[in-house]
Amino acid sequence: MLLPISFLLDIRSIDLSALKRKGVTGIVIDRDNCLTLPRQDHVVTELQSSWDECKQVFGSHRCVILSNSAGTSKDPGLIQAQVLSRNTGVEVIQHTDPKPSYKLKTPLESNLGDLKNVAFVGDRLLTDVYMGNAFGGVTIHTQQLWGADSKGEAFGRWLENWLARSVVADNDGYLDCIRVTVMNK
Repeated sequence: MLLPISFLLDIRSIDLSALKRKGVTGIVIDRDNCLTLPRQDHVVTELQSSWDECKQVFGSHRCVILSNSAGTSKDPGLIQAQVLSRNTGVEVIQHTDPKPSYKLKTPLESNLGDLKNVAFVGDRLLTDVYMGNAFGGVTIHTQQLWGADSKGEAFGRWLENWLARSVVADNDGYLDCIRVTVMNK
């Protein structure tokens, strides 16, 4: 079933209790621009209370961070992952293949179980949202930027958002390959 695409500003816009009532049992969240400033390891002050609520609603053990930097080969000694985990109170998934690799399914399932019951929260359509859809989960696309992108990141973000708007405009508000699930109360 295709669902209308919806864009949320940031995690403060997510009704976490409604997600839980609808059967969501865990959260996979991207780091940069979803919880932290790009390449930083502290939750953005304005998001802290929403992040605390997320951990309260789902339990810290049912919330994980999946980043394409912290917890990867770009993180020598996994120091960023350790600091980020300590600062956020949740596990940072360690992986060798970047999002949206299908190889990420196994480590996510070992932490969260059936991914159809998991919400994937991210600021990138072609990594975070695409991967969540591929794994059958609920996907939530946030758009608030908490810091400046590099030129390459800015172009990639512009391109994927332009493509999404173009597809939505030509397809009566529905996307076949990238969909964002809106959870009604």
